[in-house]
Amino acid sequence: MLIEPLVIGDLLEKLSTVCFAAYLLTRLKGVDKYTGKEQSWRYIAIMAVIFGILYAFGYYAGSGTETDFLSIKKIGPNMAGLIAGPFAGVGAAAFGLFLQGAGTGGIPIDTLLTELMNGLVCGIVFLLNGRRLIKVWHAVLLGAVLTTADSIITLFFYQGIDLSRLLLFNIASIEILVIATGMGLFTLLMHNVAREREISSTASRLEGQVLAAREIQLGYLPAKIPSMKGIRVAAKLIPMHEVGGDFYDFQQITPTRCFFCIGDVAGKGVSAAFVMASSLTLLRNALIYSQSPAEILSQVNQGLIRSSNDSLFVTLLVGIMDIETGLITYANAGHNLPFLMSKNTATLIHMEPDIPVGTFDDYQYQQNEFRLESGEQLVLYTDGVTECENKTGMLGVEPVIRALSDLQGPDPDTTVHTITELVFTYAGSGIPSDDVTVLVIGRQDS
Repeated sequence: MLIEPLVIGDLLEKLSTVCFAAYLLTRLKGVDKYTGKEQSWRYIAIMAVIFGILYAFGYYAGSGTETDFLSIKKIGPNMAGLIAGPFAGVGAAAFGLFLQGAGTGGIPIDTLLTELMNGLVCGIVFLLNGRRLIKVWHAVLLGAVLTTADSIITLFFYQGIDLSRLLLFNIASIEILVIATGMGLFTLLMHNVAREREISSTASRLEGQVLAAREIQLGYLPAKIPSMKGIRVAAKLIPMHEVGGDFYDFQQITPTRCFFCIGDVAGKGVSAAFVMASSLTLLRNALIYSQSPAEILSQVNQGLIRSSNDSLFVTLLVGIMDIETGLITYANAGHNLPFLMSKNTATLIHMEPDIPVGTFDDYQYQQNEFRLESGEQLVLYTDGVTECENKTGMLGVEPVIRALSDLQGPDPDTTVHTITELVFTYAGSGIPSDDVTVLVIGRQDS
């Protein structure tokens, strides 16, 4: 029988050892340097020592059995050369041969020649490939070619046809498979760790960008809502993602007049955060030159179209309130209809919304008026409130109206808390899919 069962068992054992050794190596800190085009002498020396030890381990693991010639030792110098170049390949072979000689008292000349040659050839392949690790199937082919060459060279150093046949038909064919497969597995794991660390590096960079965008977004919101005689204001923005497109603003523009707005960018992520920041900047700049909500929306619309390359539109509701009379002049660019809380009832304020800003250039927005009486509250919100979902569907408007109608003489802070609590209760164990933003303006007796 040409191939004994023991040979097959030994083959599987050797392949398992190769996989384990490759896995341990890929866990070492700094091993990803093999993908770079420059390796320090310290790195080359470390690779030579590691793979030299692997060579010695492969040699001694195969000795003392019926398959003495079947060994994974050749993988050591081969992979050292493929990972770190010819100096590492030859160094791994030399160190491994030194360890072998220290245990046996001598090294056959054919072994000396083939192992040093393997490390050198694989190192040259590394250089020819632009100092990068070759593909997996290239490693398999290279391992097969080098092991075949080793077997042929060995024939020249042994006499006797019986031994030659044993080497060629019983051992060499299996050793070729061991080395080729082992080098392929080793190369595959090294490529995997390179991709893993590249993904990790990319994720870290993206995380940094996202955190920066989040800081930009939150930095554009009002740091503190001004206190004004005759009204109370409360607001809350709960982002459901690292960055989003919701925003609001409230400013006192004269002793008796205030400006407010709430908006939602049609998108998520970093792009939405920058459009949100642009929108607030344009709003505040427009407010310097005009106190007409319609004119403010027109200027924001034109500014977004000229400055944004992302084609993201923004729903936006802006208003100017006279605190003494409660008269509110507003313009609505496609935003959700607000609620009006009066005593123990809550209703929608029916207004004809215009198109969102950032859609059509030179669009002329309309404005209207209504009066907020003493004791009433104007409740503005984004669609993250009414479009919150669970297994039964969206929350909708009616549950919000019922929750607000059940409140007994609330202040704006209580109103904000009631709405946000309703949203998260409705979502249940899930997380709302969109940002939740609420702005409440309550008028009270001076």
